[in-house]
Amino acid sequence: MCHHLSTRKSGLVQAGCRRSTGDCTAFIFLPGGLGTMDELFELLTLLQLKKLPQQLAAADGAIESSSGAGLASPVVLVDYDGFYQGFATFLQTCEHHGMLKSQELSHVVVAHSNAAVLQHLALYYGISLPPGVTDSCNKQELQAVHLLGGSLQQ
Repeated sequence: MCHHLSTRKSGLVQAGCRRSTGDCTAFIFLPGGLGTMDELFELLTLLQLKKLPQQLAAADGAIESSSGAGLASPVVLVDYDGFYQGFATFLQTCEHHGMLKSQELSHVVVAHSNAAVLQHLALYYGISLPPGVTDSCNKQELQAVHLLGGSLQQ
């Protein structure tokens, strides 16, 4: 148990950052309350300020960060029943007003089902899913999308 939020946030980042290409970690945000939003905003702020490594669309996967934190880890919002739609709208408004650039959060994705999360992680890390994992989902459920709109290149 953490008695101070700063300790918890530091632990969140340390646990999620990859130190080698064999590590398969991810930041996965399920619908939650103010604590979840606090941790999500903290992570997005660190990404915006380039304090965490980020995925490059044209590169081989990950880059070193100026903070030396290691390799990029995927960030996935699990949008059960449209929970994160209002949040995405808020971020689009921030972008419209110049407070945020879409490329700063370009690798943050929204998935609408557990299967979509698994599929995105499998593609991100180049691993195979067990047979049948995505068989029961329709094609739309399996598409993770960028947080600020647009489809992923997968």
